[in-house]
Amino acid sequence: MHRSRILLIVFVPLVFVVKMYAQNQMHYKTRILLLLDASGSMKEKWGEATKFEAAKKILVHYIDSLEVVNPKTEFALRLFGAKYHRTNRNCTDSHIEVPFGPNNSRIINQRLSEVVPKGMTPIAYSLTECFKDFPDDASSTHLVVLITDGQENCDGNICKAAKFLAQKNIALRPYIIGINLSQKNIEVLSCVGEVMNASTSSQLSSAFQYIIQKHVNPTTVQINLLDKDKKPFPSNIAMSIADHSNHRILSNYIHTCNKKGQSDTLVLNPSKTYDVILHTSPPLIKENIAISANTHNIIGIEVAQGELVLKSKNTSSAAAELKYQDNLYLADVNSKKKLLAGVYEGLLTTIPLFKTNEIKVSPSQTEIFRVFCDAAINLFANSMTRVAVIDMRTMKRILQFEFNGNKTISLQPGEYSFIYIPSGIMNSDETKHKIIKAEEEKTYNLHLN
Repeated sequence: MHRSRILLIVFVPLVFVVKMYAQNQMHYKTRILLLLDASGSMKEKWGEATKFEAAKKILVHYIDSLEVVNPKTEFALRLFGAKYHRTNRNCTDSHIEVPFGPNNSRIINQRLSEVVPKGMTPIAYSLTECFKDFPDDASSTHLVVLITDGQENCDGNICKAAKFLAQKNIALRPYIIGINLSQKNIEVLSCVGEVMNASTSSQLSSAFQYIIQKHVNPTTVQINLLDKDKKPFPSNIAMSIADHSNHRILSNYIHTCNKKGQSDTLVLNPSKTYDVILHTSPPLIKENIAISANTHNIIGIEVAQGELVLKSKNTSSAAAELKYQDNLYLADVNSKKKLLAGVYEGLLTTIPLFKTNEIKVSPSQTEIFRVFCDAAINLFANSMTRVAVIDMRTMKRILQFEFNGNKTISLQPGEYSFIYIPSGIMNSDETKHKIIKAEEEKTYNLHLN
């Protein structure tokens, strides 16, 4: 299945002049499938030429112009109604004549010069076939340009065909540009997308220029990462840009600024909406970003960060689990970590578990959160002994084990009850217990005799 985003443009031909802009450093391609009506009705006179001759002139001029200024624009040609005369009523007469490739305007021009319009007008069938002509490339813009006199005569359902394209993730933003369309044709085509009906060549030129500027001309984007004062700063943060519609990663960058403190400028496809994923700790995501075509877009994302040190001398835990807005992050004890500003929940795998919801990270500051040091408990027994350790604060068992000889355990400061019995004794009345009030960094010797 092709997952590329393809724009469907439906229009009736008129001569146009489009001002193009040089496209340097584009990060995506634009592929335009020319879906051209070569049915018998395209032989009708239209001004000084036939409809087909006018369409051919427009296409050749269009392709030549884009190939000169934008080498990353590729064209393909599909014709319908070109092989069989209308008397045969062939409603599957739709074929790819020139596949996508760079600088193929000469080949397309040559093929168009050989065509004599004569067949049926299977618009709906052609629309359902054209998705096969595109490669699977989610990072690029794919457009279907249907050039026709607007009259389906194979009893095809254009609205159903448009729905099929949408299901294929092809026709997401359709356009219909027609010439002197009847109200009936406008209503039929309106289910495909926005209808722009041109009654003059200047109106058609304006409509087509609008589409070119929106989907072919370069669109620049400056992503500013803002500090606590909402000023851009050089972050060197890893950053990914994803297609919001399918969440596929399109590109990856290290966010940088130039000598003037301005963020780097990127070139993005204006036909898509984006998610920007900042690989901070924890990750920060700005979703569903739409950009305006043919202009410079500035996107500001607040990235208030601070530093956190979980300070401890002899804690038995080497790492802490931090939670912030449903994001989990691991932080080493006694190491400085850069984090998004906010209040974190913390869990350290000490004994018992150390929990807090008051770890605060402030913007542009280093916060030191002190974790209590463990107390060392040296246990001694003359024979194999079963032991349970109860936290008197929560009245929960935190340890249970058997040992013989000596054993050292580390506990957070607190009051603990050691309940024990020799392993060979089967009488519960022989159970004993001792209580220790443990203070941090102190050592205690406990004889379980």
